[in-house]
Amino acid sequence: MGYRTLVVLMGVGLLVCGCAGSSGGGETETRPADFQLEYNWQAGSLPPPYHYEYTISIGPDAQGEIVFQPDYPSDKTPVWREPLTVTEANLDAIYALAREKGLFSETWQEATDAPVGGRVEWLEVTANGQQISLPAFMEQNAQTIASQELYEAIRDLVPEATWEKLETQRAQYEQEFLAGEE
Repeated sequence: MGYRTLVVLMGVGLLVCGCAGSSGGGETETRPADFQLEYNWQAGSLPPPYHYEYTISIGPDAQGEIVFQPDYPSDKTPVWREPLTVTEANLDAIYALAREKGLFSETWQEATDAPVGGRVEWLEVTANGQQISLPAFMEQNAQTIASQELYEAIRDLVPEATWEKLETQRAQYEQEFLAGEE
């Protein structure tokens, strides 16, 4: 069993055993009908064609997509879309993990000084009519660890075959880009 599968199953286990934490801030123990998320990831500042970025959108039902750009966004950069189908159990597990990590009850601290270089990732979630955003740059503390666990679980919703397909397309894009510079 892979690490990604284990993380998702642990989230389901938390939901089943009722260990998802106490309710607060208007959140409910069961996933609300309007639960949806948009996770964004961008590689650090790299010269073309080595930068890439993607967005994973899920909900409010069990449908979603990953939108992948193999370079900095422009009118010349392709945009690849792959549909995602997740189970109700996957959505319940992500919601339970978000509750456990304090997404709905904590005040997420944006870093006062954004780091230079490196990847950037952030999350926007809707639940119970409330919109929550995790900032792209957070102070290094327990919240950073909590957000990384949540991000990993969201990335795990994308099947390995889809990641492989996108990575193969990205490698081909890089080769074609570099061949065009010669």
